[in-house]
Amino acid sequence: MKLFTKTEKPIIQFFIISCIILLIGCSGSGLSDRSSSRDDDMASSNGWDEISGTAQKGPLQIGSWVEIYELDEDLWQTGLSFGAETYDNMGNYNVPVRLNSRYIEVVATGYYFDEISGMGSGEELVIHALADTEYSTSINVNILTELAMIRIFSLMDNDGYTYEEAIEEAQWDVLNTFGIDKDENIDVLFQDMNLLADNENNALLLAVSSIIMQMAHDSDEANVSRALRQIVVNIRNDLEDGILDDDGLAADIETAINAVDIVLVRQNLETKFNDITIPDFEKYIINNVYNHIGYSGVYLLTSFCLTGCDLAESFGFVTFPLETEITIDEDGNITGTDSFDDPIVGSVSPDGAYEFTSGSGLTAVTSSGTLSEIGEIEGTWTANVGVSGTTTGNLINPDPNPDPDPDPDPDPGPGDVAQFEGAYLLISDCSNGCSLAERFGGITFPAESEMFIDEFGAITGTDPSGNPIIGSISSDGTYEFKSGSGMSVVNSIGTISETNEVDGTWSAFNVTGTITGTLITE
Repeated sequence: MKLFTKTEKPIIQFFIISCIILLIGCSGSGLSDRSSSRDDDMASSNGWDEISGTAQKGPLQIGSWVEIYELDEDLWQTGLSFGAETYDNMGNYNVPVRLNSRYIEVVATGYYFDEISGMGSGEELVIHALADTEYSTSINVNILTELAMIRIFSLMDNDGYTYEEAIEEAQWDVLNTFGIDKDENIDVLFQDMNLLADNENNALLLAVSSIIMQMAHDSDEANVSRALRQIVVNIRNDLEDGILDDDGLAADIETAINAVDIVLVRQNLETKFNDITIPDFEKYIINNVYNHIGYSGVYLLTSFCLTGCDLAESFGFVTFPLETEITIDEDGNITGTDSFDDPIVGSVSPDGAYEFTSGSGLTAVTSSGTLSEIGEIEGTWTANVGVSGTTTGNLINPDPNPDPDPDPDPDPGPGDVAQFEGAYLLISDCSNGCSLAERFGGITFPAESEMFIDEFGAITGTDPSGNPIIGSISSDGTYEFKSGSGMSVVNSIGTISETNEVDGTWSAFNVTGTITGTLITE
């Protein structure tokens, strides 16, 4: 029977070995001086090597301490350790070592950069990484290596995994906790990730780091560092069996995902590290308030003139006003054509702020404003002849890429879809992965929901979480709708028969299910 957990083993072993050294009369105070194992003269001797890398939450500040502990093949500490300080504010370190084993534990302690507040932390944080030096002697210690640690111990101790097998399994277990599945092309170890380096894998690290940092701010704004330590420990320990069982933690993760101001995070990092290209982390935060896909679709815009309209109209400079349609694709690109057949070009940012220009040469009219989660546009416009006005708009088609060759219909109109008009009670069944999705809170539509179809084929409704359902149905009964915050968490497609029976499927992240329903009110 084991008397100590894996995390306790290193402490007990080190204490016992220290006592033995003292009992046999070893002189000096090396054990009380953690810098004693860093000796530049010794590092140049035969048999000495170097472990280097970065220590990050956000980056640990210069002077943070990095300790390297040698581990045996079962990941127990052998008693050997070596340490050094980080030498810059990027969290970089070099530690001379003399190892007899390939496995090590890296422990970094220091003040860190908070990407949510844009400031340094008020208290120190301790983070860990397990590594195999035969794979690499460049080892980054970060929030992901910390979260995977207990899971790796558990897989090796309880399930008989090799170290290599445990690392691979533990990484996916951690990523799944944040809604990232194996469809993503993640081909490196956590220890290779650097949140200030520009590539796909590093973007993922920055996304998780930002989510957890937001959780800490949400938990205790007055003691963010203390809250962060507790959150990291709670998630790390809960993942011992590979599944986040704590519903409260899962809910807090979902709340943080929807609260992270990714625009501000990028600004804070670019201000602090102005010569670094920040990776494209936004797409890994499955945040429907901020993802462009939440705004994709076709919008009908209406313009009202405030000043100087007669002059502008007589000269024909204002080409956007009146009613105009724009299309926003999943990448946030705005396109369209104004009433004079001149192009409309612009973009919407992840936080819903938009700007576009309209007219010949794209200089006649400039419009800017905000786009809400529910597809409502509010803004202003100005023209280059000194006139201005307001812009409003609404989503009229949630599909920015309609079928380019639809079935011909000589007389399309409301009558074609009116046969499906009314309120429907929908029932969802899960096919796979439901427990994960339910814990993560990603599925907002399933269970029982109601949707309403009007005589024009527009689908509206509210899911059990109070988020909107929006979509459309074609004249042949084929429907598609989105549900959830930002209307992109759950996607459903299917058909409604003339007898008003709904039959379809839905998908959310890496889970799927079926939908059935019947008309309850015409």
